[in-house]
Amino acid sequence: MKHVCLFLIFFIFQNSYSQEKYHFDYFTSYDYHEKEGEKASYSQMTFSNSADTEYYLSYKVKRDLIFNVILVDHKKGIIFHFKDFLSKEINNDSLFKFSESKKVNYEYCLDSKTSFYDVNYITEKGNHSINIKQYKNSRKSKLIRESFFETKFNEISKNQHYNFPILASPLWCNKFHLINDELITKSYFIENKKVLHIRILKEIQKTDFTLILKNTITEPKR
Repeated sequence: MKHVCLFLIFFIFQNSYSQEKYHFDYFTSYDYHEKEGEKASYSQMTFSNSADTEYYLSYKVKRDLIFNVILVDHKKGIIFHFKDFLSKEINNDSLFKFSESKKVNYEYCLDSKTSFYDVNYITEKGNHSINIKQYKNSRKSKLIRESFFETKFNEISKNQHYNFPILASPLWCNKFHLINDELITKSYFIENKKVLHIRILKEIQKTDFTLILKNTITEPKR
């Protein structure tokens, strides 16, 4: 797949701060649909390490243009941002430009009193799914939204949930824990009885590359 070639490159970003090294051994690709019945708005690629849930690299692709390129390091609490790769060319590494890095404000997430969850596991005809309900109050009487994650066994990865962008934040903030370790094949939200924000798995593949960069950190906004 030609988009994989984008990151099968050894990156070095020069600045005066400490060097960070990240290795990736698989990637996933999902088509994103804003609403049920609509065409996909874009595809989202996520590069991960099957033995380490502490970081992932993610970007979006639309008509072969690449944008929203980020690297999330949960352990260090840093999000690295890169300038959009708005080009169909994939063999010119000079187009990859480091933008900035920011600290993640996990304290706000951990202390938040506006999100409470119920997690349920569903098995129907051998198919597995996770149902997550998010509430506004601790009594769980005010439902904000409901989400579903269809899952299936895959030998490439058994810890993908911490690197699935919409699950990563509440999981790292200990809002809930998941006992399902299967690959997410489809996810969607239900809000006001409408099916929204649908993500459908296109592929999962093994890869092997290392990203090396220098970290420039700016403090999070309070």
